Parts: sequence; C-alpha cells; structure tokens
Amino acid sequence: MNSEISTWKSPKKIQSLDDFQELTEGTVIETARKAGMVTKEQFKLLKRLLDDRNSFAHPTTRTMTPAMAEAYVESVLKEVIPFFG
Repeated sequence: MNSEISTWKSPKKIQSLDDFQELTEGTVIETARKAGMVTKEQFKLLKRLLDDRNSFAHPTTRTMTPAMAEAYVESVLKEVIPFFG
C-alpha cells in the first residue's frame, strides 16, 4: 500500500494502524484497490457500504430505523468479514 501512497500529491507513510486515522475511509478503500489488496468485487462492496453509511451519517432527511441499522451491521458482518477474516 505504501508504494501506491507514494504517488499521492502529499504522500504519507503507513507504519502502524494509527497512521490510518489520518486518512478517510474512501481513500483507504481506493488505495487498497489500486495497490491490488482488494479485488474489484471487494472494492465495489466496500464502496457501497461506505456510501450507505455516509448517506445516514451526514446531515440528510433520511432517518434510520433500528431494523435498518441491524440489517446494515448484519450485511457488514456477512459480506465483509469473510473477505478479510
């Protein structure tokens, strides 16, 4: 991943998990894809889940019900964890 990050306008070096706190989730996902760390299918899934999360996390007229939150968490556990577990 560091080789891909080195091409950024303001490159950062990832040396520990704490270094990821300075990056947005979208940046991490896109960089992982460019570095070949996730497949195209995994990238699409991660991007969709991030977009879904962002659509509720930022000011909007959308409201989330407990059932929707449960379904989202279930989706993450079912679809994402097996890729990386």
